[in-house]
Amino acid sequence: MKQCLNCGKQLQDSTTKCFFCGADADQLPQPQQNGLAGIWKKNRDMVILVLILIFLVIGFLVKNILK
Repeated sequence: MKQCLNCGKQLQDSTTKCFFCGADADQLPQPQQNGLAGIWKKNRDMVILVLILIFLVIGFLVKNILK
């Protein structure tokens, strides 16, 4: 018997895809990215939303200061 390299469950030798986690049974799991690239990939939508909100707040403040 072989073991899934992603979740560690025991699998039959002929299995190519893990029944439990769905990962390829013969491939190592992908390493997690660190730093800004990892944050960007995981939270891309949230980062874009925060940037838009920051620009809106800055624009509102500049507009009110220039009045």
